[in-house]
Amino acid sequence: MPGPLWVLIITGLALTVPMPLLIGLVMFLLSGGRKGNMRTEREIAHAGLTIEQARSLYADRLVYDGFVVNSANPMRLEAMKPQVAGGEVYTHADKGLRIAIDFAAEPDAGGGAGGGLPGVGVRVAAWMDDFIVYDTGEGRLIDLTLDRLIGAELDREPPPVVPNRSLMAVSALVSALLSVAIIAALSVGLAPANKWTAAVVAGAAFACVISVATAFQGLFGIRRRPAELTGGGIATAAIVLGLVGILASAAALWLRFGEIISTSLRELPP
Repeated sequence: MPGPLWVLIITGLALTVPMPLLIGLVMFLLSGGRKGNMRTEREIAHAGLTIEQARSLYADRLVYDGFVVNSANPMRLEAMKPQVAGGEVYTHADKGLRIAIDFAAEPDAGGGAGGGLPGVGVRVAAWMDDFIVYDTGEGRLIDLTLDRLIGAELDREPPPVVPNRSLMAVSALVSALLSVAIIAALSVGLAPANKWTAAVVAGAAFACVISVATAFQGLFGIRRRPAELTGGGIATAAIVLGLVGILASAAALWLRFGEIISTSLRELPP
């Protein structure tokens, strides 16, 4: 395969494939707030209940919300909601979530000064399976999940939903921006007019094509799950910018690099 064609392919892939990881790294380095598995704990006392009754209560509530419960330890419940299978995680609700509940006898669970009822002390912890580099709502989802587990009327209140911005849409927009910037810089003479520069411009156009396709995929995901995903405007902007980049690169390849490309093609072996 001729060298310039390799440059085209590598440029296009370099401007698109690593973009989600680079965005995550920038967010990790620049953002404050919580990071990691977002572990959150709550403590509550239930007066008048035995440990077995409390275990049964929480196990039923976890199962109702789709958790797989491990109740082998008589003083502890462990529950897991696995990550949704099928590839990339699109929303917070698709991520794996774990809950651990520890039970202990509480002689004064009612909270009164010597007049409370005996009961059960419960410590609930919840955390994500994934390492969160930038809290885009995962922390709030865990808080709302714990609130629901502890006190919601499950049959009347829907599970919590915390929308997040589509990573596909953001990645597509950043890729399109970088690609258009490269096309513009090389088209106005910031680099020599040769076959290698032409290959980089064509590679940036290839990245614009990938960005447009990625933005459309992100837009379809947003329309399928509008309550959980946002970023329709970002995806639309990425599509428009990507199309601009494709047209600009075509004009540059024709006007500035047309003769060079024609000469290079004539030099190819038959």
